[in-house]
Amino acid sequence: NFNAQSMSTLDVGRSTDFRAALLAADQVIARHLGENCIPVLVFMSDAICSNGDEEMVELARKYRVGHKLKVYTIGFGSVYFAKLKQLAYLGGGKFLECTEAIDLKHTFIQIASEAPANVGITSCK
Repeated sequence: NFNAQSMSTLDVGRSTDFRAALLAADQVIARHLGENCIPVLVFMSDAICSNGDEEMVELARKYRVGHKLKVYTIGFGSVYFAKLKQLAYLGGGKFLECTEAIDLKHTFIQIASEAPANVGITSCK
């Protein structure tokens, strides 16, 4: 069984550990696949990272076609969002940028409006 890590432990020096976060997301998605749901991953980061490329591809390979995975990435604080854009593209979703805190509320409303009707929430915090 997966025990969710605190997001503060997903840090590699001065960057986010995309690899650890994506492995955690993979475990949570796998645990809920039999529940007749479409997996939706919301991934937030300042996009400063140096890993996770293989995990992004693997997550998309496992869940995109057969399970209709949708990945929404939310970038904030940085000007280099290529990795978040790539993750959203691979996951058949969308990249969204938040420049102000109030943008986050509108971003979640947008994601909720696009999500499948049967939605449940599980968190890796």
